Amino acid sequence: MSLLIKPIITEKATNDSELNNCYTFQVSKSANKVEIKKAVEASYGVKVDKVRTINVRSDRRISASIFSNSIALIGSL
Repeated sequence: MSLLIKPIITEKATNDSELNNCYTFQVSKSANKVEIKKAVEASYGVKVDKVRTINVRSDRRISASIFSNSIALIGSL
């Protein structure tokens, strides 16, 4: 099972990637910062400087998944 689920493509995430070289992904709930850093470096061949994570609560009507992790990667391509 892959740690990286999908990239987050929103106006804010696109603006961050263009101006600040910061990329956002949805990742597995069980992943930690070290595992995320290694997965991104292996998948994209870049050096990751910093990983920031946040737990985002989903809508209450959807009971299957309560939390999902999002990450912001700060690094150089």
